[in-house]
Amino acid sequence: MKTATLRQLRNETSLLAKWVEAGETVVVTKRSKPLFRLIAATPKDANTGPLPDFDARQRAIFPEALTGSTGADLIIEERGRY
Repeated sequence: MKTATLRQLRNETSLLAKWVEAGETVVVTKRSKPLFRLIAATPKDANTGPLPDFDARQRAIFPEALTGSTGADLIIEERGRY
């Protein structure tokens, strides 16, 4: 964890931004007392994980509906009537 003063925050903002982008937490001090922390808005290693299998979920809820058809196929079939 790095520390910086309010003066450094005002005069060297780009340097502190580079530290935060690199994943560092920066503690900003005023008269040698911690005032606040700068952290990245989203962690660099944020992993959202895999998306759920929506097709399998839909088949589990509605086992007989939409078998073998995609949404696009259904729309084309419906529009073909006109």
